[in-house]
Amino acid sequence: MKQAKYKIFLKILFGSLIFISCGKDESSPLLTSALNNNIADATFNHINSVVDTELEYFENQFDINETTFFIHNEHDTCPNITVGLSSDTSYIDSICIDYGEEGIEWKNRIKKGKILISQNGERNQIGTITKVELINFTIDDYSITGTQIIERAKIEINSGNWIGTDHVQVIEARIKSTIKAEDFVWNSDRVCQRSIEKEELVVCIEGTMNGVNSDGFEYTITTRIPLKYSLNCSRIVSGILNVYDDSETTPQVINYGDGTCDSEATIDVGNNNFEISLW
Repeated sequence: MKQAKYKIFLKILFGSLIFISCGKDESSPLLTSALNNNIADATFNHINSVVDTELEYFENQFDINETTFFIHNEHDTCPNITVGLSSDTSYIDSICIDYGEEGIEWKNRIKKGKILISQNGERNQIGTITKVELINFTIDDYSITGTQIIERAKIEINSGNWIGTDHVQVIEARIKSTIKAEDFVWNSDRVCQRSIEKEELVVCIEGTMNGVNSDGFEYTITTRIPLKYSLNCSRIVSGILNVYDDSETTPQVINYGDGTCDSEATIDVGNNNFEISLW
């Protein structure tokens, strides 16, 4: 394996981070599964964005792959990054991003620890599998373990616009608060599609999630309307999820809105409606 090591200093922001903070309804046991899912969803959407940004940036640096769109310009220049090439130097087979013990801020979130990326081909090659592992990793007030598997399933050019589709799985993620006694398990099996709409990068996600919430109840979450966010808005702007868990027979419904970039979402439980604030 050939390696190139990068020490990065300048911070650049990227707009696909989504985090959700529990508002005044955080203590309601009816909302636990929905609120846990929002934290997990936001966390792994962020990690996925880091992976795509850094892989595209370094593939461009090594002239391995033609740039698909402008996200490589958002490359995080602060952490220590080690890049490994395949034996024939035809693709990047590993990237280790080290945020250190003190943490580094990127897009208003502080990360500590390491993200280890490995893959068996070029990121944009159909069939390439990208594996993401987290080592002593935290984002703000949450420590995260687990594995993310990203498989490039499809690439299209529609009216000159690039569309990339991935099958994304998160396996046995455990997310634990570092400031209170709270942790939960989250699994995800979804399809993620990136495309250009009106000269803007848009991400759509749909599929299922399941796990054990921080109250100890098993839950399952399905997609009614795909979640959507864009490069120019750091929060989910639309989409609806159905939430079922062992603690409440009435399904919970998370509604992210009608496409407006704001900090609000609602959770419906029967005839009750709760408003939460998005990070």
